[in-house]
Amino acid sequence: MSRTTRIPTLWAGLAGVVAIGAVAGGLVTAAAQQQPQLQATGITTTTVKQAIGTPRIPLEVRAVPRLAPRVSVACAAPVDVNIAVNPATRGGGGNQPQTPPLPQKQPKKMSFNMRTEEKAVWYSLVDTIPPIGHTASITVNPVRLLEGNRKVGTLVSGEVKFREVVRDIPLNGPEAQNLQTVQALLRDLSTASDATLGKLAPISLPQYTLPAAGIQVMRARLEETYEIDGIGKDTVELTGWIAVRHGTPRAAMGATEVTWETAVLDTEFVGMNLKGTSDLFGDVVVTLDTTRPSHGQVGRIEIPELARYALLAKLQKDTVAEPPAAPAPKSSRREKK
Repeated sequence: MSRTTRIPTLWAGLAGVVAIGAVAGGLVTAAAQQQPQLQATGITTTTVKQAIGTPRIPLEVRAVPRLAPRVSVACAAPVDVNIAVNPATRGGGGNQPQTPPLPQKQPKKMSFNMRTEEKAVWYSLVDTIPPIGHTASITVNPVRLLEGNRKVGTLVSGEVKFREVVRDIPLNGPEAQNLQTVQALLRDLSTASDATLGKLAPISLPQYTLPAAGIQVMRARLEETYEIDGIGKDTVELTGWIAVRHGTPRAAMGATEVTWETAVLDTEFVGMNLKGTSDLFGDVVVTLDTTRPSHGQVGRIEIPELARYALLAKLQKDTVAEPPAAPAPKSSRREKK
C-alpha cells in the first residue's frame, strides 16, 4: 500500500542535482585502478563510465543513520541485458511452455526484442556482499535500446527494491571446475518454475564481512523505467532471480591488508530472469545478454559523483519515509532478540 511522504529540502536539492547530472552530455572514463586479474576465478574487470560535469566530492555516508556505525563500501555492476516486450514465452527459463494465444477479439499486442546498446551500470552502497534486503541500488545514466541495429527505446533508470540470497555456492576449485559448477546451476535455474524458486529459503549474510569466492542466486524485486520511441514511457515492476559470481578479496591499491574497509572483489553477472507487466507495453521479460561479459567490482572503489549524489538522496528519502516506531504499551514487554 502506498503512502504519501513529505520529502525535505535536502532530498529535493539532491534530486535536482541528479536530474541535472543525468542529462549531461557525453561520457568519460572514471579513474581506473590498476588491478590484477583473478587467475583463480577467471573474472576480469573493465572501466566504468560516468557523466561529464559531476563534481568530485566525498559522500558523507555518516549523515544517513542506516549507514552507521561502520562504513559501507561501494559496488559498481555494469550489465548488458535483453528486454523482450510481449515475447512468445514467459516463465522461469527457456524451456517453459508457450503462452496460450490471445482471444481473437483482443487487438494484437506490440512485440519488441531489444538489447542494451551499452552497459547499464548499477551502483550500490553495501554492508553485505552481495547486497541484500532493501539496500539502495540504482542506475542513473539512460541507456539506448536496440532492436537489431535500430534504436527503438531507452532504459531510462532503475532501482532495486529488495533482494535475498537463496543459493550460495563456493567456487574454490580449478577454473574449469568452477565453470562447470556455474553452468550446472544455470541449467537448473533455467528449468525451475516460479513456484520452485519461491520456495527456496533465504540465506542470511553477516554484515561487514568479506566472503570467499563463490556464486549467489538472489530473488529480486526492482523497478525499471522504459521509453519506447513513438509509444511512451512506463515504469515496470520486475521480479525473478539474478545470479552473480564474485572472486577472492584482495587489497585495494595502496592498501597493505585485506579488510572490509580496504578490500576489492571482482564480480560478474552470470544469469538473470526478471518478469513484469506494463500497463502501456504489456509483458516484459529481462534476461542477461550472455554474448557480452558483465564484469564489475565491489569494495573500496571509486564511483561517479552522480551516483554518489543519487544514492545519498535515495537513502535519505528511505530514512524519511520510514514511519517512526510506535511506543510500546506500558503493560507490554519487548521481545528479546
